[in-house]
Amino acid sequence: MTEQSKAADRITLKRANRRPAQPNQIAYTIAQVQEVGGPGRTKTYELVAEGKLKLIRVGGRSRITGASLRSLLGAEEQELSRKDQTNV
Repeated sequence: MTEQSKAADRITLKRANRRPAQPNQIAYTIAQVQEVGGPGRTKTYELVAEGKLKLIRVGGRSRITGASLRSLLGAEEQELSRKDQTNV
């Protein structure tokens, strides 16, 4: 087995062991933010810099608070709803 295939196997195993996101978690990893329909990795960090998402550190790992993510997604949903109503 080559070093490259060993590395690929480790990455695959790591992804397989990752916990799926739950709807009402207290905090999400960046990958879980994407799973629940949030923005991608780069946009997530941009939203943190803009103060629209709150990032906390837990044991040296970055997490996005569930409350800030739900607030952001709810605000986007309301904006889309308003746009739909004006287009009718």
